[in-house]
Amino acid sequence: MDGFLGGEFADLGDFKNQGETPVPGQVIDIDVKDGMRIFGWKPWLTESPFNAPVMITEIEDTNFTVQTIKYNNVEHLLHGTREWGYELMPDGSVKFYTRGISVEDIQAAEGILWIDGAQEGEYRFWNAHVDGIENYVTEQGGSVVEGTRVSTQTEGPSGNDIWETLTAQQQEMTRQRQIEELERELAEHLEETKDARRYAAKAANQRTRAIRAEIEGWENR
Repeated sequence: MDGFLGGEFADLGDFKNQGETPVPGQVIDIDVKDGMRIFGWKPWLTESPFNAPVMITEIEDTNFTVQTIKYNNVEHLLHGTREWGYELMPDGSVKFYTRGISVEDIQAAEGILWIDGAQEGEYRFWNAHVDGIENYVTEQGGSVVEGTRVSTQTEGPSGNDIWETLTAQQQEMTRQRQIEELERELAEHLEETKDARRYAAKAANQRTRAIRAEIEGWENR
């Protein structure tokens, strides 16, 4: 979509389709280009260190849907689903839309590197998408019906609000599942980085021996 609509939408993200033809199960790795912010300051580097992979889950004649996923050990900063499509209206006009529901993961919700959270970035991204559609329609000789654009983002209960509704048993089960998931992720990370850590340790030992030899050389002078 970024290559077709252009404009700010293309500037904010690069869609990397992992396949020739869009079908259910196809992965689309969205490379976010808004970049990170440090205490509100945005460095010259615009590439974000995070990708936003999704998978197509459904395709119909007038709409399609994707689900956020973890892909190549990169996890989407939002967990949820989004639909795009169009509807024929009674007056003969066509309504294009995108709508979704999602929740930020821990990293995005904390917002350490962003002055705007992932939710704000999502809102900006898909508003730019609608801008691109309106611009394309106008460029092709069509027109946009004034006053019909709707752009809203509502916020539901927080995780703490939901947590308080759980029973003590449900809270304990949830804690245990989270611990097990963190242990699994840690084990995977250690396995994936063992070669790099082994090389780093070997390099550190070599450097230590070199420094000791240099010190001994000075002491013997």
